[in-house]
Amino acid sequence: MASFQTKWRRFLTEGGNVFKGERVGAIPLEFIEPTLERYYEELGRLFPQQTAFFQTIEPLGSVGKKAKSGDIDLAIDVSELAPSRKIDDQMLQSWQLDPQTWADTRARFAKRARNATDEELDLRAFLYELAKYIGENSQLIKTDLKKVTSGGMFSLFPQISDSGEQQEIGIQVDWMLGNKDWLKFAYFSDVPSVDQEMLKGLHRTQLIVALLGAKDYSFQHAKGVYRKGTKEKVVTSPQEALELIQKLYGAPISIEELRNFNSLYGWIEANLSDEDKVEVYRYYLKILDRTRGNKDPATGEQCGHIPTELEDFWRQNQDIIPLSGKFLCKDQKARLMGDEMLEEAATPRIANLGNDDIIALIDLILGQESVLDVSEKLAGQNLSVKVENGQVYTKYKNQPEYREAYEPFKSIFAAHDGDGEYVFEMISPDNRPDYVNYLTDNTIFVDFSGRLTDEMAKKLSNESNTFMTKKQIRRNQFDVTPEQRQELAGLRSRAEQRLRKRDKQEIADRIKAIILSPNVQSVLGGGVEGLYVTGGSKNFKIPSPTYQNLQKLQVGIYAVLSGRTRISKKEVRQRVIDGAEDDKIVQDLRRFLSFAQNDIPAGYRMFVSPEEAMNLLSKMDTPEGRKQVYVFLNKRIKKKNDWYSPEQLEEAKKWSRKYKTSINCSNPKGFSQKQYCKRQKSGGKYKS
Repeated sequence: MASFQTKWRRFLTEGGNVFKGERVGAIPLEFIEPTLERYYEELGRLFPQQTAFFQTIEPLGSVGKKAKSGDIDLAIDVSELAPSRKIDDQMLQSWQLDPQTWADTRARFAKRARNATDEELDLRAFLYELAKYIGENSQLIKTDLKKVTSGGMFSLFPQISDSGEQQEIGIQVDWMLGNKDWLKFAYFSDVPSVDQEMLKGLHRTQLIVALLGAKDYSFQHAKGVYRKGTKEKVVTSPQEALELIQKLYGAPISIEELRNFNSLYGWIEANLSDEDKVEVYRYYLKILDRTRGNKDPATGEQCGHIPTELEDFWRQNQDIIPLSGKFLCKDQKARLMGDEMLEEAATPRIANLGNDDIIALIDLILGQESVLDVSEKLAGQNLSVKVENGQVYTKYKNQPEYREAYEPFKSIFAAHDGDGEYVFEMISPDNRPDYVNYLTDNTIFVDFSGRLTDEMAKKLSNESNTFMTKKQIRRNQFDVTPEQRQELAGLRSRAEQRLRKRDKQEIADRIKAIILSPNVQSVLGGGVEGLYVTGGSKNFKIPSPTYQNLQKLQVGIYAVLSGRTRISKKEVRQRVIDGAEDDKIVQDLRRFLSFAQNDIPAGYRMFVSPEEAMNLLSKMDTPEGRKQVYVFLNKRIKKKNDWYSPEQLEEAKKWSRKYKTSINCSNPKGFSQKQYCKRQKSGGKYKS
């Protein structure tokens, strides 16, 4: 057994467990019953007088309802634990505990927890001594004394397979004390949703919390419902909870309507006034904004999830509530906040590839036979179009299901034969992507399904809409110089050897510099966001270095000034005005404005023009000037149409060059001119 405990001492980053130094993981469904049987067997060995009590314990939540469970919560009814509702000497001795030691522990807790009730102190001291006894007398069960409360005790136990074999990984088993009926209600989790796999029992329970919280009632999982003002306990049973909700909102509700998020959301939509809906949903989203109850499918990290039905409400109320979105799972965060960097982070890059895929990519660039296929990655909006029996339906990425199409899709697709589904990337002239400026006045629809033919694309296109096939955005041919071909051949030779991570990154950087130089243009005209490659062992992205740099510099500024961080806008404003040199916000502002003084390549966009950046940077030396910088940028980032792009502001670009040549470096004025002259002295001249 000692060897098993030794193996446990490996750290595993599984979310949710309190045993951070132990190897703890999710338990398969088929392991739960044999594990609990062995767990109760071990408890019976430790406490032979309590074997009947262990038969009264019931699992809570989603245990036994899904393929894997992160931990096992057990409902412990206080009335069954202590039938007399009192912790006395006889009860303590039946649990192998010393009454005097328990009394000393209770007294110690009482000194530090002055607001605790007598019952809470009794239970906490009992659970503490119980956990200590288990830890000292069992080689299988590990307990955490620091986490003991009046309502719970946490233990770690090895997983047992369905064949009875002890595994080298544990599962956290939590004791939840209270009224068993209430605990089963409060911690209830329905079978997983078929339509939304990310929905969990907590989404249902937190919506109940929001329903009560919006009316000044506090829902406590282990105890019941309290009136916030008086802290009076008003609900101790599921039936009383139903009656209270019915009274607060004037509509009957059943226990079935409280089973899961979908049923409860349906009840809210059918019965609550618009005003009440807004209050409940805002309360609910505030809770979810600080909750990490899901596991990110891409990274395995703990994260938060907003039900699909409330994504639009989230967007509309983000700044009002406000919502940071900090803990959202990456895909949803990218969708809700427009932060494409987060979505891209989960997409493999060249440096993540195996040697064979790197070699295949170099072969393709050199014009040799390759299994890879390269397309331009466009910065637009995902749109699916489905045609069935002459009826046309559309679905955007964030929609849960298809809806009847509006014009012009309805007429355009209905006029052409052939049922099927099309997947488009849509680039609208009225809603340009943030940092790429495509040179088109039409709405572009690029088909990624491969179903759209050249002939159909031609027929669908008109004065305002341009349809393109997948092959029209292929980028399988590259213009490389003889010097670049020689360099690529050298990189290929390196890739035939064993590569370290650093080597792969160096190769990746050189490949990107060769095939995605600043002057490379999009098939739509304008800048290139990147390339998307398929056909190898894994699909991967090659981001444009230009786009990456612009995005990296601007996305942090945008997040801070738009209020999409945990820092209030009031604090941001004050920190900018104070101008502390070691303040990250101030440093980022200076870095951004210094970069923005330079001309950016055609086809890309920045918040400010070079001359605006130079002017703003010169104001960063005084509090009044920094205030002007804050006010200017705070307004500018909200007006996407006013962002700078070389094609749009050619005259401003020329004026900027004129201004630069007028600077007297013998007597520079302000921070920006000093920085310019310093760069000139070191040989870093601007483009002429």
